[in-house]
Amino acid sequence: MAWIFIPYTIMEISYACMSMLFPVWDGIKEISASVLLGKVLLDPIGPYWYLHTFILCGTTYYFVHTYLSSTPFIRLLVTSSLLLLFSYIFHLLTFANAFYFMAGTAIHLGNVRSYLVSPLLFLPLSSGFSVQPAGESEQSTLGGILITGLVISLSLYIYKHLPHTVKQASLFIGKNTLPILLFSPVFTALSKLFLPFFSFDPTGICFLCTATVITLYGSIFIAFCLDKARLSPFFFGKKILI
Repeated sequence: MAWIFIPYTIMEISYACMSMLFPVWDGIKEISASVLLGKVLLDPIGPYWYLHTFILCGTTYYFVHTYLSSTPFIRLLVTSSLLLLFSYIFHLLTFANAFYFMAGTAIHLGNVRSYLVSPLLFLPLSSGFSVQPAGESEQSTLGGILITGLVISLSLYIYKHLPHTVKQASLFIGKNTLPILLFSPVFTALSKLFLPFFSFDPTGICFLCTATVITLYGSIFIAFCLDKARLSPFFFGKKILI
């Protein structure tokens, strides 16, 4: 968690400073040590809320799992209670986001992953899309939770039937999730420059596919450059990340 926190802190501070120059809806108005520290520890701006939530949830569960001698269910219950406290009393995170961490932990502890993979999930997935109001695909709504869970399950089923080469490519992306999460905002912003070239496609699908490829492999390329420059030990705590 420390070696997630360090690059998270660097990128969150960088993003906050850049928000002074670019139109970011939740950007800061002034740069000071207290403002930047508050964004890192309490209220991150931009897409880095995910890493902030993950660090807080993971660290909390680690201490509960390490120092509380009890059943997995009790540990899960205590962790959930603490995250509720952090959410509604201290406002350190949104509990709806922490819910997904706890759901994944419960699935892992219950060892029921094999029961969540089925081609029949396409039917409830399509129902989830139909009951989810347009423009309200928030992860905290019932439809959002249903769609998220079913997409993951259906993707796991599809993965089992992929050719070996495609599997290896998807695993490569999965193993390098951290640099993608850290550096993707750079390429998300740059991709907007190419948006006028895709005006021929009213659906936006062509732009979506292009921007996704650029973002994925651009982020991995930055991590590769950090490896070659021998900066990864200072940034990620690893000699080689990619």
